[in-house]
Amino acid sequence: MNIIFNIYLLLLLTIFLNGVMQLKKHSTPFKILIILIGLTFVSELSSRLLADRFHNSMPIYHVFSVAEYACLTAIYVQLLPNGTMRGLKYLQIPIISYALINSFFIQHFWNFPTNSIVVFQIIYLGYSLLGLKKILELPRQVSILKESFFWLNISLLMFSSTQLLSLGLINFGNRHHLNLNPVFVVSSLINLVYYSFWATSLYFHKANYRKSPLNEDFGK
Repeated sequence: MNIIFNIYLLLLLTIFLNGVMQLKKHSTPFKILIILIGLTFVSELSSRLLADRFHNSMPIYHVFSVAEYACLTAIYVQLLPNGTMRGLKYLQIPIISYALINSFFIQHFWNFPTNSIVVFQIIYLGYSLLGLKKILELPRQVSILKESFFWLNISLLMFSSTQLLSLGLINFGNRHHLNLNPVFVVSSLINLVYYSFWATSLYFHKANYRKSPLNEDFGK
C-alpha cells in the first residue's frame, strides 16, 4: 500500500506541476481542475502526516470533500451553462450546509464523512452524465477520444460509481469484521486511473483548445 500511495502522490504532483507550467494554455474550468489536483495532493499528503502523528486522518476528508465539490461544481457550471447547471449551482449552499452539519453533529471530524461523500458522488455521477449527453449532441470536429471534456466525464463516471460501491463494501466489511485490504488496494488503483484520466483531459484540452466545439460557445 505504501508503494501505491507514493506512486499516487507522485502522479498528483507531476500532473499539478505540469498543469501550472501550462496554465496559460488552459481555459478557466481547466485551470480550476489544475487547482483541484493541487488541493488533492496537499490533502493526501496531509492525511498521511496526520495518520502518522495522530493515527487518524479523517479531518482532512471532511474539509477536502467540500472543497472538491465546490471546484467540480464551478467547473461544470462553466462547461455546461444551461438551465440545469444554473439550478444546480444554487444547491451548493444547502449541500455544503448538510456536509457541515454532518461533520459537526453526525459523523464528527474524527470519523470518515461517509454521509457527505455519498451525496457528493451521486452529484458527480449526475454531472458526468450531463456532460456526456452534451458531448453526444455536439458536431464532431475532433474525435471524441481527443475531447478533454470526454475524459473528464468518463473519469467522474468511473470513479463515482466505484467509490459508491467501495463505500458500501467498507461499511459491510466493518459490520462483519472482514479483511478490507483488497478493497483498499483496488480503491488505490482506481485513484491512479482516475487522475491519469484527468491528466489525459488536460493534455487534450491544451492540444485541441481552439478546435473543440465546446469552446465555440462556452468553457472559454
